[in-house]
Amino acid sequence: MYSVEFIFEPGKYDSEFHALDNSIREVAESMDGYIGKESWQSADGTKINSTYYWENEEAIKEFSLHPKHLEAKRKYSK
Repeated sequence: MYSVEFIFEPGKYDSEFHALDNSIREVAESMDGYIGKESWQSADGTKINSTYYWENEEAIKEFSLHPKHLEAKRKYSK
């Protein structure tokens, strides 16, 4: 099993963020090799971690090249 973590600082999220976040989750869940996801927030509230679990590296690579994931990467700083 492999995991990929996305660690970020919480902020104010608009409807575009939530729509993209939901579509990324849906894409991941639809892919072969996807195992699951969990999220947590640090006790002091300054960090959020979303961890996706995958069966193999090929599944991670396929997910990383998906257009919705690439869109999220482009919009990360927003």
